[in-house]
Amino acid sequence: MTGIQNVDLRGFVTHSIMSVFDTMLSMKLAAEDPPQRESVTNGSHVVGTVGFAGKVMGNVNVFVSREFAREMAAAMLGMSVDEIYRMFPNLKERA
Repeated sequence: MTGIQNVDLRGFVTHSIMSVFDTMLSMKLAAEDPPQRESVTNGSHVVGTVGFAGKVMGNVNVFVSREFAREMAAAMLGMSVDEIYRMFPNLKERA
């Protein structure tokens, strides 16, 4: 086998996502089995894209709830969700 066939793609993507969350959000993730498709495709979600390059290059779409998206944004800004709501009160109306 050569090239992509030698890469543990699932392990590579899992490690990359965990590294991004740790570096950008100071959030430690634990690897789990993927959720049931229905839980991802039903309801409202925010979708973020994580790009990676190295032995393999590509993008992974991360589907999260609106609530968790707010927590992620707050972590990237070094603020709490409440602080963001105080700065931008109309965001709470859209919650």
